[in-house]
Parts: sequence; structure tokens; C-alpha cells
Amino acid sequence: MTRTVRVAGIFAAALICAVAAGCGGGGGGGAGPQPADIQEEEEARRQAEAERQAREEAARRAEAERAAREEAARREAERRAREEAQQAEYVKCLDSFSWNLCAVVARVAYGNLVQARGGVAHPGTGVTIGFIDTGIEPTHAAFAGDARTVTEEILETGAGDPASDFASAGSSHGTAVASVAAGAARNVTIRTPTESGIEIHTESWQGVAPGANVRMFAIVLGSGGGDYREISLDGMESFSERFGGHLSRALSRDVDVLNMSLSVTGII
Repeated sequence: MTRTVRVAGIFAAALICAVAAGCGGGGGGGAGPQPADIQEEEEARRQAEAERQAREEAARRAEAERAAREEAARREAERRAREEAQQAEYVKCLDSFSWNLCAVVARVAYGNLVQARGGVAHPGTGVTIGFIDTGIEPTHAAFAGDARTVTEEILETGAGDPASDFASAGSSHGTAVASVAAGAARNVTIRTPTESGIEIHTESWQGVAPGANVRMFAIVLGSGGGDYREISLDGMESFSERFGGHLSRALSRDVDVLNMSLSVTGII
């Protein structure tokens, strides 16, 4: 009887020991996680987290690059639109009565002038523009009545034309050129032929530097007629020497700018 109870106790102890995952440091198939297993799991978790963060960072970079491309494209489109609008305005202005101001982008020059002088400035004030041309009409509305000087020196005249004939039709070219450069601001009446008649309207016009003094050095054109004469090389050389004297004379008259309108026609 005693032996049966002892065997049963030993069996129960063994069963309890097995359920409790081993007894007395012996261990069996139910041993818990080892340190090496825990380290591997932790390393796997860290690697997975790093990969997740890398994917998120790559996605953020891709989004930033996409946004940057879109912004660059938007700015480029705006720049092109501004350039096209400016070009259209420039072309339209060139076809207007104020084409001379548009041709030299005068508004930019005026803005720089205001900044340089610290306030409103009358373009051309204190500057003298010289012209070698056909002459000028000082009483023309583009020059008359202004607080500046408009002078003329006759350098040469055409055959049979008096030196004082500056107000003739031959001086119209010089007057026009001088007014483009230095004509005063005026309201000009424009008459445009149309199918239904004459269209009349008023436009404001001025030269690029309406405050500038004007010095005209006139080579008055001949009135034409007479015998036809060919232009010889010797004649061209003689004219070059003569014109060199005219040029020196003009430059000695305290001009800041000298404009020359020259042409020679004929058979050499």
C-alpha cells in the first residue's frame, strides 16, 4: 500500500514538472525564448521600420520633385505669357503714332532717368543733339515755344538753292528726324483715308528727348534737274574729304550726340 502511494506521488510530481516547463534546470521541449531569438526579432523590427521610413522619405522626395517641376512649369508659362504680351504690345506700339518711343523702349529709359535724378525729369534737359541732315524748320510746332535752343548751320547747298532756303520742302526730312529725337509733346490731328471718307482723330506724340537742344548742320538738297552726271570714284574721294571737314565742324559745336542721315545715289 505504501509503495503504490509513493509511485503515484512521483508520477504526479513528474507531471507537474513537465507542465511547468521543466524542473531543477533540466528543461525539456517547453523551454522559453532564448536571448539570441529576442535579438533577431528586435533586429527584424528595426530593419522593417527603417525600410518603412525610407519608403516614406522617397515618397516625400518624389512629391517635392513633382511640385518643383509643376512650379517651374508654371513660372515658365507665366514668363512666356508676359513676353508674348510684351511683344504684342511692342508690335502694336510700333504701328502707332508713338513708334519712336517704342522702338527705343523709352519708358524704361525714362524710369532710369527718374531714379538717377531722384524725381520727375524732363527727358533731354541739358543735352544737345546735333543733326547732319537736309535742314530744319525752327518754327515747326515740334520745336516752337520751348525753353531750349534750336539752331541751324548751312554746310552745303544744292545747285541753285540759296543758303537760307531751310524752310523749303527740302528740309522736311531733317525736321522729321529731329522731331523723332527731340520733338516736344503735342496733340496731333491724324487724318486717315477710309472707304467712307477721311477719319479724323487726335493722338499725343513727342520725341524721345523733348527737352534737348537741337543743332542742325544742314546739307540742303538740290532741287533736281540739269544734266545727268555720273558719280566718279575721284568725286567720292573729294566728297569724303569735304564731308570730313563738315563732321569736324559739327563735333566742335558742343554737341553730346550727333545723328547723320546720309545717302549717295547714282552710277559709279
